[in-house]
Amino acid sequence: MINNRAPRIKKICPVCQSEFSTVYQRATYCSKKCANTARDIKKGLGITAHYWQGLREFVIERDDFTCQDCGAFMMGMGLVAHHIRELYKSGSNAPENLITVCDKCHKRRHSL
Repeated sequence: MINNRAPRIKKICPVCQSEFSTVYQRATYCSKKCANTARDIKKGLGITAHYWQGLREFVIERDDFTCQDCGAFMMGMGLVAHHIRELYKSGSNAPENLITVCDKCHKRRHSL
């Protein structure tokens, strides 16, 4: 019997850096959520409170609710989406410029 199914291709999502597989050669993002995030960033849409909340949640989920400095796991409050390169130093709100840190580590980063 002949297998007519297209082979699956492994790719890395440029937004969340997760690996995904697809049968579509042109597929770029792992999910609609990542595609929408990339579209908004590309369009240069202003950061509204609603947009920032979604981006913050996305980054915290991507980092598995874990502080990237001390390794503390937290659900709910206590985690912050921190800009690696500050906005005033040409940083951006792109997901690759954001990491999850706990409140304590965030204060430490800003006191240095």
